[in-house]
Amino acid sequence: MRQFRVGPSWLWSIVLAVFWIGLSCSSAKAKEKMKPEDLVSKHLAALGSPEARAAAKTRVLDGPAAVTFRIGGTGRSDGKAVFLSEGRKVRLLLNFDHPEYPAEQLMYDAKRVSVGLIRPSIRSRLSQFIYDNEGFLTEGLMGGATSLGWSLADREGRKARLDYRGLKEVEGTKLHELRYIPRSVLDDFQILLYFEPETFRHVLSVYRLRIPHFMAGKPADSGKMRESYWKMTEEFDDFKTVDGLTLPHAYRLVLNFEGEVGPFLAIWEAKFSRVVHNQQFSADVFGLQ
Repeated sequence: MRQFRVGPSWLWSIVLAVFWIGLSCSSAKAKEKMKPEDLVSKHLAALGSPEARAAAKTRVLDGPAAVTFRIGGTGRSDGKAVFLSEGRKVRLLLNFDHPEYPAEQLMYDAKRVSVGLIRPSIRSRLSQFIYDNEGFLTEGLMGGATSLGWSLADREGRKARLDYRGLKEVEGTKLHELRYIPRSVLDDFQILLYFEPETFRHVLSVYRLRIPHFMAGKPADSGKMRESYWKMTEEFDDFKTVDGLTLPHAYRLVLNFEGEVGPFLAIWEAKFSRVVHNQQFSADVFGLQ
């Protein structure tokens, strides 16, 4: 039988190939093992310098908005969006030219959450969802970096636990995934925040809630489980620099409910044509008026 011998040059080639493969794998793993605080620091730097962030005491974003009901409603309505924030206070207002659905008002005055009504004693599905899960506003999650109360801008104060989970593919795009675990609210939710790999801009938030239900009815069915699912996503795009701060000027909110009763799917979109800092607000602007 013919024997093959590996000469010194071939041996060194093999050794070098193994070395470079190992090195590239180590580099990839190092990227995957980025610490949560490093990701947050890079994200805040992408927003703007510490001086620029500190100089903004209040913020107003406004522009055209639209809502589209896909399930649990029909049609589309155009309107206007106004997002206000000051410290941890926030007001998200979406006005629409529709008698049955005039507005969404979501507010937090740093003490309590308030939501508006679409008709006397009736809340919209979105308002009811936020009212039942007020941590979206109190924790500074809703609205992302459009709000001065953005949770990642006050990590020490929020005391949430963060878990960096590496680069994940989301609808064909690689994004850094960060799991956000609040200290005392939204306990049953899975909260995932996503960031662009190159810019570290926050571009997506995903909130999921699964609710198990025991079936009522026949005794034979009493042990069966039916589950309901809530999913809310916030998308951020069209980043522009204003007063040294790079902020999203396009916002998209999707709320989806799947269950035995009343499935629902709606999309709210806003294009902010104006961003203003340090405008004076009235004392009651963050409460229900």
